[in-house]
This record gives sequence, structure tokens and C-alpha cells, in this order.
Amino acid sequence: MDLQPGLGGLGLSDDESVLEIEINSLPDEILTLILVLVPDECIKHCGLVCCRWSEIVVATTFWKEKCLRKGYILSSLIASYAPNNWKEFYYLKPYSRNLIQNPSGKDGLEKNWTIRRNGGDEWKVEDKTIGAKDKPEELLTVNEGSTENFATSYGWCEMDQVIDLEKEGCSLKLIDDHQPEIYVSEWYTERFDCGCYYELQVQLFAALSDKDPIEEHHFASGLIPQWSDNEWKQVEHTFKNYGKGVRFIRFIHRGKDSQFWAGHYGSKMAGAQVRILIDRPSNVQ
Repeated sequence: MDLQPGLGGLGLSDDESVLEIEINSLPDEILTLILVLVPDECIKHCGLVCCRWSEIVVATTFWKEKCLRKGYILSSLIASYAPNNWKEFYYLKPYSRNLIQNPSGKDGLEKNWTIRRNGGDEWKVEDKTIGAKDKPEELLTVNEGSTENFATSYGWCEMDQVIDLEKEGCSLKLIDDHQPEIYVSEWYTERFDCGCYYELQVQLFAALSDKDPIEEHHFASGLIPQWSDNEWKQVEHTFKNYGKGVRFIRFIHRGKDSQFWAGHYGSKMAGAQVRILIDRPSNVQ
């Protein structure tokens, strides 16, 4: 059967015609390995090429391969902790992204955050740092290039964000059995002309109704005096061997100035992070 006239009628050159014939003659396994290299925004177009391609880009094997290539899950964990829906898992990528939403206020004050205390002249989102040095490149990377940060006032300002691990796509069995390290971090600074306080508190819970967390980390800067260096400083902590039952993570930050000045002379914070590091298990059973 001569396919050239038909393909030529579509305006394809001889080389393009041969390429199409060769690609479509490949086994599904090889064609899958080719199509997983297509950028995410073009996958839907692949599904429109023909019925065969459409079936491949919706198949479990296609999305599983994409997850493995991106490093969204380790191949050694698949046998025990494979997700029920690989496509959903690919886009959630719970072990490869920052689980904190709106980490520096780019989407507004109350987007994803709950204000617990709003003292003084209340919380504020600054478009760029006021009264302190510019953000370092590492912080801008966490912020995906945005320059926003939260700023506090002369009364305690406190917000929290709760992460539901199951809702974010994590396997609760993997969390219990594998106990991957849970990395938390935030950057903070002070104005050059006013003293202040900053605190970070992160809690691991089995249930939000529980009074006591399974484990907790609390950092307090103490009094940062007036005329300090106003450099951005990073707070980091890694939870390890926290035991079974962790289902929720509560991230709380708070701050205020120490001189009771009207306005927003208190501590500033940005780049909040919570990451599940499956490549660093703290307790493999």
C-alpha cells in the first residue's frame, strides 16, 4: 500500500512522511518513552494526533514514567506506595514541591493563611522589602522571583497554615513506614531602625482536634536590637524519626516590633517552606 500520495496531499515532505511512518510503526512501549518527553502543555495536543496516541497519553504507564523521570517518586518505593492515580500524583507532586501555599504573600494576606493575631496596625504585605536589605538570591528562588514579604506591627501579629498531607497527595502509609524527613524553613529580617521579635513554630499532628502535637519545633529570635544588620536570615529544621500517625503539619509564624512604633516596624518574613524529602528516609522498616 503506497502511503506517499496521501501524506503528500497533507503537505508533508518526503522526510516528514517517512518520519511519521517510522514513528507509528514503533511499539507502544517505545512510543510512550518518546511522548513522555513532550512538555506538559503540549500533552493534550498529542492526544489529538490519532486514537493510538490518545490512548497512550491517558494510560497509567505514561504518567508513571513521567513521574519516575521527574523524580517525583523513587522507583524503590513504587511496589509498596504506588499512588492510585498516577496522573493526579504527577500534578500534585507532593514529594517534590513546597507544600506551603502563598509563602511570602504574593497572593494577598489571607490567601491560604489564617490570621490568629493582628496586633498594632495589623499584618501587611510589602511589595518589596522596606527598611531592610534586599532579599538574597536563594530566597528569591523560593519566592519564584517575586519580591513580596509579610511585615508585622507593634502588637503581636501571628498567622498559621495547616497542611493536610493526604489532601496534598502524600501516601499516609509511606509517611508511617518510610518516615521521610520533613524539612521546614523560613527567612526573616528586621528594619535597621527598630528592634523586633520573630518566632517560628511548626507542629506535627495526628488530628487537628488533638491538643498536643506528635512533635514540635519552636524557634524564637529573642530581642533583635535597633540598628542591627537587617540582613535576611534563614531558620531551618528537619523532623526525623517522628513516629507513626503524622497527618497534618501546622506552620505558625509571628512577630512584632519592640518599640511600639505605629506602622510596620516589626519583623518581616518570607519564603516559608515545608517539604517531604522521600530521598532521605529517617526510619526505613
